[in-house]
Amino acid sequence: MSREIIIADASCRIVLQNIQELALLQKLFGEVFITQEVKKEFGLDLPKWIKIKKVQNKIQQNALNLILDEGEASSIAYLWKPIILF
Repeated sequence: MSREIIIADASCRIVLQNIQELALLQKLFGEVFITQEVKKEFGLDLPKWIKIKKVQNKIQQNALNLILDEGEASSIAYLWKPIILF
């Protein structure tokens, strides 16, 4: 079973970058996925093993933007799976 590791916040990458340990994420997880909004918060060029994912559920993202910052809102919206109750 494969799983995606998505970073919801730029803070952890900024801290790891500041101490020259960003590659630790690659060692632990291989590929790491972020949204375009998280990339923008990070503000630096990214290594090739960090992949950008596009949020499809913009309605959910906009709703989450009311209570979260853009990076967290986009990451949650990217992973959001609607629950259908019958």
